[in-house]
Amino acid sequence: AVYPRAFFTGPVAVKPAESAFKATATPNINIYMPLTGLPADSSYVNPITKTSEFGPYPATMSGRNRFRGPGAWNIDGGIYKNTRINERVDTQLRLEMYNSMNHANLFVDSGSVDMSFNEYVPASRSGNRNIQLALKIIF
Repeated sequence: AVYPRAFFTGPVAVKPAESAFKATATPNINIYMPLTGLPADSSYVNPITKTSEFGPYPATMSGRNRFRGPGAWNIDGGIYKNTRINERVDTQLRLEMYNSMNHANLFVDSGSVDMSFNEYVPASRSGNRNIQLALKIIF
């Protein structure tokens, strides 16, 4: 059996020759340590959340994907003016605006939402207005 979290009630003896953690020539292979028959207590309940990783789960527990990051919005726009110089050459004057309303968005740092290390979800703020003016020559 494979346990997501095991709290052992006694010493765990592993013989080096029978260890599941042998160095092999196969990288990126995850081998779980077999815990069948070892003295493990599966009745652990987290004292803060009053939940357990071993079923049955409490009826008041939130389902998967219940929490999402805050909503984000921005408005991008552009104005383009094409002008023909002659038969072979055109110019294009471009004004481009990114996040033209200058609205700051809050983003959750991906990979940092593990609540076992933090008491909060780390986030960052982004959303500067970017405006660029360009002249493009097409020939």
